[in-house]
Amino acid sequence: MPRRCYPGLHRSNFARFKRATRARRIGFDGALFLVHALSARRCRLIKDVDGLYESDPKASEADHPKQYEYLGWDEALGLESGVIQQKALMFAADNKLSFEVTALGGASGTWVGEKRA
Repeated sequence: MPRRCYPGLHRSNFARFKRATRARRIGFDGALFLVHALSARRCRLIKDVDGLYESDPKASEADHPKQYEYLGWDEALGLESGVIQQKALMFAADNKLSFEVTALGGASGTWVGEKRA
């Protein structure tokens, strides 16, 4: 019987991936846990908004809240927008995991973590 193959997942990391998915149910924000477990170089969280904003962009058509290009972990934790789970943000901060929040097909998003060079 052939083994299951997950696209983009190197064989040497398969055992860690299997343990991670068995240990907890992985949602979009759980991707941060996988990034850490697999020592991935990059993480992009695809959400229904194209980044993090100073207020909910869907709340009012009249107001156009500012979209953040960059936020440190503490600043992102202070937003309490609900776009990213607080537990996931704390995990990212504790493990120094930087990531991007954007929409599917979004041209730009918000970078969270250490500033890019």
